[in-house]
Amino acid sequence: MIPKWTTKVDKDFRRVAPNHPPAPQSAFKAWLTHKLTNVGSEQIITFDNAEINIDPPAPQSAFKARLTHKLTNVGPDQIIKFDAAEVNIGNQYNPTTGVFTCDIPGLYVFHLTITTFKDKSVELFFIKNGQRMHNFYLANTGYLGSGSTTALIQLDQGDTVWIKSDQYHSTGDLIDST
Repeated sequence: MIPKWTTKVDKDFRRVAPNHPPAPQSAFKAWLTHKLTNVGSEQIITFDNAEINIDPPAPQSAFKARLTHKLTNVGPDQIIKFDAAEVNIGNQYNPTTGVFTCDIPGLYVFHLTITTFKDKSVELFFIKNGQRMHNFYLANTGYLGSGSTTALIQLDQGDTVWIKSDQYHSTGDLIDST
């Protein structure tokens, strides 16, 4: 078995069977300090000196938050605060305020699932820096209601996003959210 970090080469030093872990953000440089003689076909070459330069991983941002309690009597213009951040890579979501603050510019995907009590309705908005970006309406009669929506929002560093109830269509008692 070929040891880790060695490469099988042919007589012209072309790699024929790489055996190293993938490292898309790395650079590997190796050199010999002596002349090779009698190099055979598919011979394993061990380099005397080597340098490995690995760039730091790209920054990441992700969160998954949920409610740990019933939200009753959701009023107009109320920020929905998902109080349990199960995943919060980058710590950009604040479960106390319900606000996500962007540190890494890019296109973000926000997904929302809501369940309401029977005969209740709720209209929610994804808000970016105070501006409505995406709305979601859920209403039902005679049974529990459940629905989901996804919003794609372009963010720059410092932009904020939160979910807020509508001022006219919020009679909902949210009982579960993920």
